[in-house]
Amino acid sequence: MSRFNKVILVGRLVKDPELRYTADGVPVASLTIAVNRINRKNSTDQTNADFFNIVAWRSTAEFASNFMRKGILFLVEGRLQNRSYETKEGSKRTVTEIIADSIQLLSPKQENAQKSEVGEDTTELDDFIFDEDFSKGDSPF
Repeated sequence: MSRFNKVILVGRLVKDPELRYTADGVPVASLTIAVNRINRKNSTDQTNADFFNIVAWRSTAEFASNFMRKGILFLVEGRLQNRSYETKEGSKRTVTEIIADSIQLLSPKQENAQKSEVGEDTTELDDFIFDEDFSKGDSPF
């Protein structure tokens, strides 16, 4: 039996990446991506967003910290991972995260430079809508 754990998402960065370093000096960045999804109920197309937590390590973490800002459109390729921890109050929590293998910027460089120069507030995330609806099982793969 083969094992396959692959995630590919395209969306917008919800807030600037948070770069930290482990005790051994390894860079790790936390990101959150907003991915739009069309909800087709009652013959009206409503767009909802799903939010996913991403963890990037080493050079991918440094890349995210140096070149990514809130609102930027990007593609992340990685894998899903669950981890558990115990809170200070003693309750057990489980977190599902995407561990990034690679990140690609999809926003034009000029658009990114203008936003950072002007200090434009990118509170609103632009819509990203897939051209095809594959929710009914008609996968392009």
